[in-house]
Amino acid sequence: MIVPVEFQIMISSMLPVTELRGAIPWFLATRPDLSVWLVFTLAVVGNILPTFFLLWFLPKFTDFVQKHFPDHNFLKKIINWVYKRSHSKHSEKFYRYGSLALIIVVAIPLPGTGSWTGTLLAFLFNIPYWKAMGLISIGVVIAGLVVTGVSLGGIDLFRMMG
Repeated sequence: MIVPVEFQIMISSMLPVTELRGAIPWFLATRPDLSVWLVFTLAVVGNILPTFFLLWFLPKFTDFVQKHFPDHNFLKKIINWVYKRSHSKHSEKFYRYGSLALIIVVAIPLPGTGSWTGTLLAFLFNIPYWKAMGLISIGVVIAGLVVTGVSLGGIDLFRMMG
């Protein structure tokens, strides 16, 4: 079965490690026949889609764990570790920059940033669902523009040298 390239772009942009930071350069470099705007748009949409589900799922998951596994130390340790690590790493940014911090964390195309991290932080810092969706979406669009620009520049430079 052949998966259409449009779905390949969206699916690769949904992955938690690479997100659109991997999808955009890959498809721009390997599929020069595709429109830059098509790759950008599909990667942005694919990167945002998991956020809708994750923002809804995370509170329900932690409530479920606390309700059904109140004495399960392993699950509590994992949840507490994620919570403490995220708070210690990002709380100063959130207190200093407010909502802008969420956009920045999502927009900066570096490892450990992106929509998955932004979603987790929105949950941990109790940012309301639709506000978080808006802020994360803005960050994803900015990241997409940055990654697309850098990718196109890198591809042009590579072609000039080769």
